[in-house]
Amino acid sequence: VACHRLGIEEFGVEIMPEAIAAREVNGMKTAFRDVWDGVNDPTLVGREIGDCDILLASPPCQTFSVAGGGAGRDALDEVLGIISAIEADHNAPIMGTLDDRTALVVSPLIYALRDRPMFIAFEQVPTVMPVWAACAAVLERAGYSAWAGVLDSSDYGAPQTRKRAILIARRDGIT
Repeated sequence: VACHRLGIEEFGVEIMPEAIAAREVNGMKTAFRDVWDGVNDPTLVGREIGDCDILLASPPCQTFSVAGGGAGRDALDEVLGIISAIEADHNAPIMGTLDDRTALVVSPLIYALRDRPMFIAFEQVPTVMPVWAACAAVLERAGYSAWAGVLDSSDYGAPQTRKRAILIARRDGIT
């Protein structure tokens, strides 16, 4: 929404029909519905996804959330191993034994390494922090300046306490 209001051309990825409808009502484009489609075909938006300057990613949090069943938290070692495999080979198989939603947490790294956007921001629940820290290390080895940490929205003027694991990175040489 912020990008759209600032006049930044954005292409969303959304699978939920209600969210797609809300995007359309607000004049936003949904490039494709399944994030894995973009992994397999980077030309789905009518141009290379790598032509984009900013990658914003907020994969589903249910399997990592303390309110959820914990499949993502239980699979943390496997997720970290998959991150290492992606660094070694961007086309490495990533599903392993992960359920579909847990596997989505690594998809932004695939896009980042393949498409090399100038700016990157990932957001998730705080229990994903080890994943974002591993992704930040991979991005640094790929030439990005990167930071990962937990921020609280109330520190930035939001009228609620909402902690989130954040990864930000840039590849223009500025820390």
